[in-house]
Amino acid sequence: MRLTSEKLQSLAAVQEYALTCSWSFASYRLPHSDTTHTVIEFSSRPDSFDTIAELEGESGFVVAPFDLNDQHPLVLIRPELVIHGDILPADISTALSQKAEKIDGIHSSRSRKIPGESSREEYIRQVGQIVEMISDSPLEKVVLSRISNEKIPPEFSPSLFFDRLKQAYKDAFVFMVNLPQNGLWFGASPEPLMISKGDYIHTVSLAGTREYQPDSDKLEWGQKEIHEQQVVTEYIRSLILKYGIEDVSISGPYTHRAGKIEHLRTDFVMKNSIPDEVLSFIADLHPTPSLCGLPKERAFRTIKEIENHQREYYTGFLGPFHLFNESHLYVNLRSLKTIGESIFYYQGAGITSDSIPEMEWQETCNKKKTMEFIIQSLKHK
Repeated sequence: MRLTSEKLQSLAAVQEYALTCSWSFASYRLPHSDTTHTVIEFSSRPDSFDTIAELEGESGFVVAPFDLNDQHPLVLIRPELVIHGDILPADISTALSQKAEKIDGIHSSRSRKIPGESSREEYIRQVGQIVEMISDSPLEKVVLSRISNEKIPPEFSPSLFFDRLKQAYKDAFVFMVNLPQNGLWFGASPEPLMISKGDYIHTVSLAGTREYQPDSDKLEWGQKEIHEQQVVTEYIRSLILKYGIEDVSISGPYTHRAGKIEHLRTDFVMKNSIPDEVLSFIADLHPTPSLCGLPKERAFRTIKEIENHQREYYTGFLGPFHLFNESHLYVNLRSLKTIGESIFYYQGAGITSDSIPEMEWQETCNKKKTMEFIIQSLKHK
């Protein structure tokens, strides 16, 4: 398949062709922005790292897993080509078509493991098991995830789905990331892990979930959700004290809408007084109690014991790292990935001593709607 520069004038055309060539790439749009940025590496196997600390001196688009291991390492998509916007300038489209001609027909050998699916009965049983563990141990909270698997509908188009996500979730970090050895990820994350711009860094405590209602601003939050979010807030406070960061502005908690659901959110904006320790700060921050639980190490072990699947890059983090003198790292939430003819939805809920198993199952169903709603909208192009 030969592509001319005339055929590569739109971002959608580039995305579709990059998928056929098994190039690693990330298209993303920052919250409250109108511009899509795309980072392309002309390889199906981008560089991987065993630790967050190894990112020192690197730049590109980072994709980190929930649990760093040999199967799911931290990945860095290097910016061999960067595109800003949806329409390509003539010089970029020409250069890209020449690159395409040189490597046309070279594809990766894909041996990707299919994630396991969790049934309603199994998830409810696991929630009950965790509630019992919390009552008999120092555990305060464990975030339990699940996966649901559906067949890709015939009207599905990756580039169109990405565009619909951007239209629907203006205040989210919207992404489309191709990791040829793992799958094609999409998401609309409401949660920054760490944003670094100029002399300041920004992180948030985001937890507690309820379905959005038109009069939500008049509704009180439940004690379970308030406690769940407070646990995350106190953990971030403890890290700020650990690193001796003094110039800190804290706002919240307040209600933050994310599509069809809402969360409690507290923002932390800090003077970057630890430039040589930022990667260490990120490593301590990830995974936060909103993704894992508390105490962090105990909750992490519990997740690995009880969940019958690997989260892979779900509840990891991703985003541009040291690109254009800024970093925008977001938690991989409200996301799905596609492999072959299948869609894998990832969702989870924070389990505490007050959890009711059936309600936690329903919370994961509500979170799934963030992506499912957009998939269904593709029927009406």
